[in-house]
Amino acid sequence: MGSIVPLDLSAYHLVCLAACETAVTGDQTITDEYVGLVSAFLKAQVGCVVSTLWRVESAASAILVVQFYRELQQGQSPPLALKAAQTFLRTATRADLVQWLDWAIPKLPRSLSLILEETKRGLATMMETEQPYSHPYYWAAFTLSGL
Repeated sequence: MGSIVPLDLSAYHLVCLAACETAVTGDQTITDEYVGLVSAFLKAQVGCVVSTLWRVESAASAILVVQFYRELQQGQSPPLALKAAQTFLRTATRADLVQWLDWAIPKLPRSLSLILEETKRGLATMMETEQPYSHPYYWAAFTLSGL
């Protein structure tokens, strides 16, 4: 974090930290440096930062982040794109997800495709109308800071 703060990142409008607990600051006491990754990027003048409040499940995170960037490409602002991606993940049925995965998997890097192919196989055992990611655990960890 100390290496991020002095940088001038004002040319970057968005940083997406889709790993576990990236929005959580360390457990230092109040007398210690109390800067988390999000604060460091904002101090370095990044426009906004997407981060997570708790450990996130890999496949759900991948789907949410890919959908977030898809929403951005369609002209949504970062807050609306994040909300739309969260709503998609929260409300998507098994059938919706299979269709989405069929679209996404060929477009993604191999390492991400492998995770999502495994997820697609797991969806095969569910009912068409089941919403596997409706629980807030899967989508509510993502937050947007800045702007």
